[in-house]
Amino acid sequence: MPKVSVIIPVFNTEKYLRKCLNSVCNQTLKDIEIICVNDSSTDDSLEILKEYAAKDERIKLINFIENKGAAAARNAGIDIARGEYIGFVDSDDYIDLDFYEKLYSKAIELNFECVKGGMLCYYNEHRDLDREAGYDINKLIKKNTAYFYHSFTTAIYKKDFINANNLFFPENIHNFEDPNFSIHVAAFLKNIALLDDAHYHYVRHVSSVTLNVENSLAISAIESMYQIRLFLLSGNITGLHYNIVASFLIKQLMGYVGNTKLSVEVNKLAFDLMILLYTESPDSEILINELLVASKNISMSKILKFAQQKKNRRN
Repeated sequence: MPKVSVIIPVFNTEKYLRKCLNSVCNQTLKDIEIICVNDSSTDDSLEILKEYAAKDERIKLINFIENKGAAAARNAGIDIARGEYIGFVDSDDYIDLDFYEKLYSKAIELNFECVKGGMLCYYNEHRDLDREAGYDINKLIKKNTAYFYHSFTTAIYKKDFINANNLFFPENIHNFEDPNFSIHVAAFLKNIALLDDAHYHYVRHVSSVTLNVENSLAISAIESMYQIRLFLLSGNITGLHYNIVASFLIKQLMGYVGNTKLSVEVNKLAFDLMILLYTESPDSEILINELLVASKNISMSKILKFAQQKKNRRN
C-alpha cells in the first residue's frame, strides 16, 4: 500500500504541467502513487502525461473521453486510490519537494485523519496558518475560516476517513465545489494537525475562468451554497460549526448581493439564501453580531437587521 495517493486533475494546462509533475515525481517521500486524470484536454497535456507515465511507474493515468470537470476527475482518482492517505494537486500548481514527507510523518506520529500544510499564493500575499489554533478543529476553522475552506489541496486525508464518511466532490456544480468538499470534511474531522513549513504553491492565472464574474458561474456557486445549507440542516453540524459555516457563506454571498454586473435573478438568489442561513441558525444572535461587526457595508447591515426582524416574526 502506498503511503500517499496524489490525485492530479488535468485540463489544458500544458504550459504548467511539467513543473507540477516534476514537483510531485521528485518528492522526498518516494512511496507514493500519482493518479493523473486527463479531463479530455485539447492541448498537449495528455502527451505530456504519457511521457511522464512512461518514465515513472508510480503514475496511473485515467483519460476521460468527454470533459467532466475537476470534481469528477478528483472523484475518479479517489475511487482507485490505494494509498493510506490521499492528497490533491491542481495541474497548474506545484509543491515543495518535501511536502508530502512532512505531512505524512506528522500524520503517522499523531495518528490523525488530516494534516494541513501552508500555502504560498502567487496572486496575493503569503498566507500562513495560525499556530495558536492547535489541534482543535473548531478553533482552527474559526481563526482561519476562508483559508481552511478554500485550501483543501494543502492537506492529506486518511483514505479510511474519506471512505467511512462517503466524502466526494459534487459533480453537478461547476463553481464553489472546493469549499463544498472542505465543509463536509470539517464536519466529520475529530482532529487535525497544522504544519506551516510545508508549502503548497498556488498559482492563479489571469486567464483563469474563476476570475470572470459571470451569471452562470455565480448561479453555480450559489447552488453549491444551497447544497451546503441542506447539509447544515442534516444534523451533522453542531451549533458552533453551523455559525462558522453560515458566516463564511454569507460573507461570500455579500459579493453577489447588489452587484450590478450580475442579473436580478442572481442578486435575489444570493439575498434569499443569506436570509435562510440567518433565520435557520440555532444561535442567530451570535451570528448576526459577528456579521455586523465584519461588514463595513451600511446596506449589508440593513439587510442583516431585516433578517433579524424576519426571524423575530417567525418566532
